[in-house]
Amino acid sequence: MTVPIKKVLACVDGSAYLDSVCQHARWAAMMQQAPVHVLHVQTPFQQWISPSNYPNTMGAPVPGELFEQFNQLEQDHAKLEKQRGAFVIQRAETLLADANVPIETTQVIGELVDAVSIYADVTSMVVIGKRGEDVHDAHKYLGANLELVVRATHGSVLVCAPQYTPITRIAIAYDGSANSYKALEYVIKHPLFADVECHLVGVSTESERDALQLEKAAGILRQTHHNVQVYHTDGFVEDVLREYIGSHDIHLLLMGAYSHSTLRSMFIGSTTNAMLQSCPVSVLLFH
Repeated sequence: MTVPIKKVLACVDGSAYLDSVCQHARWAAMMQQAPVHVLHVQTPFQQWISPSNYPNTMGAPVPGELFEQFNQLEQDHAKLEKQRGAFVIQRAETLLADANVPIETTQVIGELVDAVSIYADVTSMVVIGKRGEDVHDAHKYLGANLELVVRATHGSVLVCAPQYTPITRIAIAYDGSANSYKALEYVIKHPLFADVECHLVGVSTESERDALQLEKAAGILRQTHHNVQVYHTDGFVEDVLREYIGSHDIHLLLMGAYSHSTLRSMFIGSTTNAMLQSCPVSVLLFH
């Protein structure tokens, strides 16, 4: 029995991350010879026509004629959103055209996390922008769907930086947890990282260093012929990683999500928010 090749799921919208998401998905798909599934999710129409969205004056009900005008405007808006979504899909197809892998596209109305969950069993990697089109401040906020998608995905989620950079040098934020070991195993087994230079970074006090087992992890990587550099220090996790990424020209950071150690809450909470908001490169998360 032939096992179907799982797809790279590229979550696209009209944000500034569209090109980056497609280019990262193209890289992942070509390295694996896997199909790409382009997914665009439009906000549910019901959210736009909810009565709470219509103005009223001092609690007075909206006149029927005015309500109908608002309703028509919202229906027109929904049609325009669908057309805009079609342009997004078209742009994605153009960016992926030379990948030489099958491309499938889906445009649906609903919630992104629900749509991603539907395709979970046939997806090898979810690719998503750090921020969606509803986020206008590029430095203060992350996309509203990002946390939900990562929590719902029991696999890898590639959170894209604004620009794609060819990936030849990676760093693994390693804390000895099960999720960070998933990142280690992924690098060992996956064709995406067959020829990359790998940096293993641990953040803990010196007395806790042995518990991280950094050298053991590095030895496992070296057995698969990876060029590995090991770095250990203490300090604030996001500061250490950000500085290391910049000083060593790292192209991609890999880390576990929801671990329970020094790097715990790397995704949820102030540590992770600070890391993702300021990280200059894309981040591959494992949960």
